[in-house]
Amino acid sequence: MMLISILLIGLSFILDGFLSIYQFHIFSFSLLTLFTISSLVLIYPLLAHQPLRYFKIIIISGLIYDIVYTNTLFLNMLLFWLLAIIIKYSYTFVTYHLINSLFLNNIIIIFYQFLFFVSLVLLNYLPLTFKLWYFTLPSLIIVNNLYFIIIFLILRKACRKGSLKIIN
Repeated sequence: MMLISILLIGLSFILDGFLSIYQFHIFSFSLLTLFTISSLVLIYPLLAHQPLRYFKIIIISGLIYDIVYTNTLFLNMLLFWLLAIIIKYSYTFVTYHLINSLFLNNIIIIFYQFLFFVSLVLLNYLPLTFKLWYFTLPSLIIVNNLYFIIIFLILRKACRKGSLKIIN
């Protein structure tokens, strides 16, 4: 489970980088990604019985995300850790089904974007406006939902074949 989780975060991390370099525009609508954030929701059911490993992966992923993508040392590490706590707590109330997990994914993406935006504004790192944050949300939700659904279905299929164990 640990290897699958690391590979999934690695794939998400690489796709985030690739798609941020080659931003695609459809109907003058920029497609923005946060696949790494979506993978945090996707891997929790794989590591639900090993929470310490889950949190280690999350913290390391956040630190790498800080260093490679955002140049805000420790900010994403802290945000990823906070998101991991929310994800862990949320899965105690919802079952691991597509609709529930997709809803949780959307909440996590919006929450992450909001916290990251507020942090950058409070730290006076970038002059951002609420309008900019608000107008990036539709793109993030659409693209990340598509990615989430594809990976979720692949994980479910692997689970049915018996090669993966996922909490219910």
